[in-house]
Amino acid sequence: MIAGADIGPRRCDGPVHGGLRHRPAASAAVEIAADAVVDVCSASGTRLSASFTESASYSASNVCDGKASTSWSTWAPNQGAPAQAVLTAGFSGAWNISSVSFSIIEGTTQSFQVEARDSEGVWTELASEQPPAGGRVELTVDAPDATGIRVVFQTPGSYVKVNNMSLEGTASDAPGFIDWQEIIVDGNDVERDEAGAPFNTFGGFGAVSANNTSSLLVDYKEEHPDVYWNILHAIFDEETGAGLNHIKLELGGDVDTSSGAEPATKRAEDEPADVLRGAGFHLVADARTINPDINVEALRWAEPSWTEGDYDKCFAWYLETMEAAYDTFGIEFTYMSPSQNEVRGRQWQQNELDWTVWFAKALAEQANAEDARYDYSDIRIVALDS
Repeated sequence: MIAGADIGPRRCDGPVHGGLRHRPAASAAVEIAADAVVDVCSASGTRLSASFTESASYSASNVCDGKASTSWSTWAPNQGAPAQAVLTAGFSGAWNISSVSFSIIEGTTQSFQVEARDSEGVWTELASEQPPAGGRVELTVDAPDATGIRVVFQTPGSYVKVNNMSLEGTASDAPGFIDWQEIIVDGNDVERDEAGAPFNTFGGFGAVSANNTSSLLVDYKEEHPDVYWNILHAIFDEETGAGLNHIKLELGGDVDTSSGAEPATKRAEDEPADVLRGAGFHLVADARTINPDINVEALRWAEPSWTEGDYDKCFAWYLETMEAAYDTFGIEFTYMSPSQNEVRGRQWQQNELDWTVWFAKALAEQANAEDARYDYSDIRIVALDS
């Protein structure tokens, strides 16, 4: 028996590409068998209810949660419990129920009846019993195409407490043998534009280096280099690791933005940009030795005070940092996010959007400059990171 939400064995055939390795997806055949025996009590779509409940802590749903510590109860003070109580499991579909089991752990139950509901809503008695010694009820029943099971407890002068219910069955339309059905999952069958390019594709997984969080990792490179490279391969290697293919790093401003301060690459307007400060650019450079095609993005949480909110000064900080990253590590940015991280508020967003548009135009102009390190027009602008 398996969980109700995980019906039947599954089988995959054919080549499957993409995922962590960020390659084009191909088609795959997935075959599903639906005749497995499941616990319908805990299946998706099953709803438990009761005609009477002691309190919210003893709700009917407790009987199918698989916990010995929780239960449904009809206890009431001063003999206020009803003489009869009904526990009902309603299904979202039809099931062939073959067994009903539950534990009566407290109270005095004179007898109980188990009934099944058909697709027309008619209830039919399956069994009428007295509780066995020990209180564990296990009944074999025949309830084809059942849309619900209920147990009617007769408890005059007492109450009943029940847990650990199980309703074993198969989907009502399942054959008596594994009838494999083929479902084609075609990664190339997607909406495309007029040029044939897909509108939405999975870009892969990424990591953020910000708030000084990578400093301890880079310390490993100095003191435990073998461990450091094992960690990086586990993160970025497309063949043996997770294959993360995007790094977003904070363009530091010497401001503690949560867990620490990322060092500013320029601490004065006339200072040359220094990307050796901090850990972010070191991490990107080392990750690129494992995957040279990794996407690199920069984003600011704050900015150095000397920029004073001036567009030209702030752009100089970005551009000179980009140049220093290329000159020092050979890093070419794939994306650039001029806006501040997590921009909130309509006016703030509008201000950042205005700056982002200005930045994009200024960067396009620099793409034609004689001293441009690479083709800046290939850099994609992110607007807005909010």
